[in-house]
Amino acid sequence: MKKNIFGLVFGVILGVVVVMTPSVCAASLTATELTTKIIQTADANTSPRESLVQWYYSVEDLYNRVKKISETHPQLARLEIVKTNLRKEIDTRKNALTKTTINTFYENNQLYLSGTTGLSSLCKNNYQIADDWSYAFDLPTPLVLATRDIESSCGRYHPSNGDGIFQLVAKEYGSSDNFTMGNWIVMMYDYVALVQSKIAWYHTSNSLSKDTCSSKDTTTLGQTAPICLSYTSLDLDSLVKYGALYNGLSGGVIKGNIQPANPNYVFGKFGSAYQSASKDGIIMRVLKVLQYKQ
Repeated sequence: MKKNIFGLVFGVILGVVVVMTPSVCAASLTATELTTKIIQTADANTSPRESLVQWYYSVEDLYNRVKKISETHPQLARLEIVKTNLRKEIDTRKNALTKTTINTFYENNQLYLSGTTGLSSLCKNNYQIADDWSYAFDLPTPLVLATRDIESSCGRYHPSNGDGIFQLVAKEYGSSDNFTMGNWIVMMYDYVALVQSKIAWYHTSNSLSKDTCSSKDTTTLGQTAPICLSYTSLDLDSLVKYGALYNGLSGGVIKGNIQPANPNYVFGKFGSAYQSASKDGIIMRVLKVLQYKQ
């Protein structure tokens, strides 16, 4: 999944002799024309969402680097227009999507938020980047940010154990104080790869397919049913299964109605049965992200 387009962006925007298409030199394009070419290039990709988000963060990174060198650089204004246009394009595409099951999940469970504290300021500050990359990889933003919250309190730093902001024990990111946007993105790619492999493992082990999500009974827990998580959908049963796969399966059992080895990781503070938990579980954190965006 990882694709290095930073060098291409440098050439395209700053007018180095780089040709985006066989007949059009990027240096000759206006900022608006260049934006259009970037969007066309992204849409031609096999993963257009991912490609468009990659382009935006590459341009933003370049804009910040050039501005640091000189706030009067002749290409800075052009970069800013391209960056702004790409931001608008991503937001327009996001806003065109309907999140019916996510809204239903919040409506059915928001009562559990009564008397609780809201989403932390650190998580609020991380919302946009989490939302962008959740859109890119078709995962629910509330779940991605909730996982960031429960694993590393949404901090932009290298945890001392080296496992990164998603606490991936199979990875070693080091513990340097120097934490960059690039670090965040690399860890996001690794997190997505892990989540996708875990869900595929469950589906394969139970002869299930996400293609049947449209007919899933999302009101019932404890069913051998597909995990239905996307940028526009999530449900309680899928959250429980996600938590079990991510944090540890009860009894190591992957067949049938899987449950978390540590129930509080999923259910902490969710309802009276789990009020004694020391901290919020995944479900409560997802609800707090949704509450923040109401």
